[in-house]
Amino acid sequence: MFRKAFLRPGQARGFRWTMIALCTIGAILLLAAGSSPLRAQTGTVTVRVDPATRAAPVNGTFTVQIVADNAQDLGAYEFDLVYDPNCLEVISVSDAGELDNGVRTVSELGPNIDNPNGRTGFGAYSYYEGTPQPGGPSGTVVLATVTLWAKRAGVTTLNLENALLTDTQANAWAGAQLNAQPGTIPIPMVVSADYDGDNKTDIAVWRPGNGNWYIINSQDGTITEQQWGASTDVLVPADYDGDGKTDIAVWRPGNGYWYIRNSQDGTITEQQWGASTDVLVPADYDGDGKTDIAVWRPGNGNWYIINSQDGTITKQQWGASTDVLVPADYDGDGKTGIAVWRPGNGNWYIISSQDGTITKQQWGALTDIPLHGD
Repeated sequence: MFRKAFLRPGQARGFRWTMIALCTIGAILLLAAGSSPLRAQTGTVTVRVDPATRAAPVNGTFTVQIVADNAQDLGAYEFDLVYDPNCLEVISVSDAGELDNGVRTVSELGPNIDNPNGRTGFGAYSYYEGTPQPGGPSGTVVLATVTLWAKRAGVTTLNLENALLTDTQANAWAGAQLNAQPGTIPIPMVVSADYDGDNKTDIAVWRPGNGNWYIINSQDGTITEQQWGASTDVLVPADYDGDGKTDIAVWRPGNGYWYIRNSQDGTITEQQWGASTDVLVPADYDGDGKTDIAVWRPGNGNWYIINSQDGTITKQQWGASTDVLVPADYDGDGKTGIAVWRPGNGNWYIISSQDGTITKQQWGALTDIPLHGD
């Protein structure tokens, strides 16, 4: 019924005009049939990110779903997913297949993925080229599945903008009848590390629902369970006290505090460092065997490091807002070097902590995920 309307849009940003064309044609057809003209649907529909909170590790890929609650005879939808491009990138979006309701044909619009600007548009519509017209799905309907890549540690949101839904007769939910709810994505550091000091990595997980750490100690197979952190915290486990064991630690975006449980003596370290939009980059930058508290600020490209050796502050400008941070010991001097990888040209830019020289190395393509290690 509406197929031609949806095949007209251009490649750039034609979703919303396409939906308007659909609604207009639907109204004309309804008038010709003697029915009432195009009208807003009754009732409130909620469009939301599911799950509402989804933790994902740095460099990890994960999926969320876009869900509509209280839908009635759903025939088409579209939305813009808006996110922090410093923390997230969209890999793909696909229709969940629930619009067909068994007999209707479904066509996708997009996705139009614009990761540099943190915006991805997507939509789908259903049609049936016969009579009588079968109805669309109602109730809770899964619209789409989104696959994302977590680039950097932090807490970011997935916002839904420009959402538009219609039933199979082109009646739209709009304004007060459409409620869009965002999702929250905490991106922690990887939690598997050496917590018992035997120089072997221990298998570990952190559960956002209760804030518990569950660690299998490789030394003797025992289980360590420790409550530490809230669901919106960012995990930053590392060896902050220099005893050779990883300390359980979190960073709280709401107040910028680091909360560290020192494995050496069980004491607690609290340190305010960083703003909610900063990227966390803890590592041993001064070579004393202890992890230094550090953040990187996308707005100005500055690294701010508290040196654990003497408490002094290192400030270094390095990197652009679209870079991926890859600090590591590239020159073998026992100190972490400040480094970034630039997706636009595939270049690695590394400042040697040994002598301050700069290494530039082209390696990788735009869609690659940078990895480093010995």
